[in-house]
Amino acid sequence: MLNDVSGYYIEAIAPYFFSLDYEFGPLAPGINVYATISLSEIDTLPFRKTDDGTFAAIGFVSSWTYYLPDGRESDAQGDIDFTRNAVSVGNCARIRFTLIVNAAAAIAQINTFTS
Repeated sequence: MLNDVSGYYIEAIAPYFFSLDYEFGPLAPGINVYATISLSEIDTLPFRKTDDGTFAAIGFVSSWTYYLPDGRESDAQGDIDFTRNAVSVGNCARIRFTLIVNAAAAIAQINTFTS
């Protein structure tokens, strides 16, 4: 049964490489989570005049942990995968989302569904 649906956002404006993390949790043991992240806005703003004209914004699920049978929290799971925009974690302890921006402004929307 679905217990909660929540939305969050993270935002960054950076003329050079910048990484921002948001951590959902810690949660109580026994909670299952399905979570997503997606870019909702990207703008080069005044950075359009950078020397090489390049810019970037990436939003992804960077890691998660779950509770072990003895109640301790697991080590961080997941490797760096810029294409991972959703994850389902049983007995979830926490989920970390990352937004990377370079010569741009970006907003990433985060949605969590818990049961």
